Amino acid sequence: MDNKTAIETIQSLHICGMRSGKRQLFEALKVAVEALESAEPKWIPISEDNLPEDFQEVLVTVVRYNGTRAVRAAEYHENPSLARKTFRILENNERWEVGDKGLIAWMPKPEPCQEESR
Repeated sequence: MDNKTAIETIQSLHICGMRSGKRQLFEALKVAVEALESAEPKWIPISEDNLPEDFQEVLVTVVRYNGTRAVRAAEYHENPSLARKTFRILENNERWEVGDKGLIAWMPKPEPCQEESR
């Protein structure tokens, strides 16, 4: 559910303070939670047709040598002359090629926290 649909649904429930029934309030809260959950970034499985823009900084999920999963900041790079598509891990310059079994998914990096103006 997109934000516009969520807002329209909440408005259609006629939530008016104390006059609202508990069921209406519950339904409005449920719609709001669904809208927030759908707004969260989602992990995108690694596939040849579903990759970020060239040089885009992203987060990746990798499976480490001991089988545990980790999230790493990475930069995607496509090198057509070598027919290689790689994610370069930013912390240590390690490279994972698209198609490696240890590279699971990617997602856009979230926006940095902004200070509220006072």
